[in-house]
Order: sequence, then structure tokens, then C-alpha cells
Amino acid sequence: MKATIEFNLPEDQLEFDLMSKASKWYSLAWELDQHLRNETKYNSDNMHDEYYKALKDTRKKLYEMLSEEGLSFDL
Repeated sequence: MKATIEFNLPEDQLEFDLMSKASKWYSLAWELDQHLRNETKYNSDNMHDEYYKALKDTRKKLYEMLSEEGLSFDL
């Protein structure tokens, strides 16, 4: 199976840029998730409770936002 996406440039430049950089956005979000995970898993003894909770809440919010958009880190 093949899929082709066509853009009329320069009119569709914004849409083209968004599509062509989608994998970078995915990688960035995944790296942020991994950073939050590692901080809360391996450095929790070295941080204040409020900071730990903020990191956990941020990761939870990231997953909620992904879910609302029908997205996940599972490809």
C-alpha cells in the first residue's frame, strides 16, 4: 500500500511544514515524557515533594492531551 500527500506550494506551505516536521514533534514529545519519567523514577529522593508532584502532574497532563487528540506514543 502507498499513500501520497500532495501540497500546492507556496499556498500550502504551512501545512507542508507541519506534515514534514511531524516526526520531530513526536520525538520531542517522547523525549519530554522520558525526561519526566526518569526524573520522577530515579531522582525523586533528591527533590521537594511539590516539585515531584508537579513533574508527575505534567506527565499525566501530557498523556491526557495526547489521548484527547487520539494520539499515543505507540506507533
